[in-house]
Amino acid sequence: MKMQQPVVVKRSEAAKDAHIGRLDLVAWLNHALQADYTCVQDCADGVAFCQLLDAVYPGHVPLHKLNFNAGFVEDKERNLRVVRDTLKKLEVDVEVDLDAVSKGKFQACNEFLRWCFTLVNHNCPAVANTYNAFERRLEAQTRRRAMLTRGSRQGGGTG
Repeated sequence: MKMQQPVVVKRSEAAKDAHIGRLDLVAWLNHALQADYTCVQDCADGVAFCQLLDAVYPGHVPLHKLNFNAGFVEDKERNLRVVRDTLKKLEVDVEVDLDAVSKGKFQACNEFLRWCFTLVNHNCPAVANTYNAFERRLEAQTRRRAMLTRGSRQGGGTG
């Protein structure tokens, strides 16, 4: 059975969902991803964006490439490149200021999170019931550790 292509959301459509407040947006995110974000800027690490994309486009987001404990801007930028590359591979055309997002700029994080909110609500509104975010994070971290261990045993880099 062929999977139906998700509906791509234009920025103007995302703006229509502007009625949701930032605190409600963070509450929705925490419910959807079984997470504990405290503010929109916490999304600057890129993990939430990747997981929301993974919910809409299962199997197309390389979650194992993420640093789930990204604390430095460089780590966040690397995670956000996964977001950018995934969107490009899926031919989803959306403008995102990844530099501003990685630095935790409210406006950039808020706009992209609102776009993701609209994308998810158009394609899988029951995401909290259908997507096991915690399990997907564990799988990705296990795969990443295995790859790093394999690479170090072979004398390779940290991949």
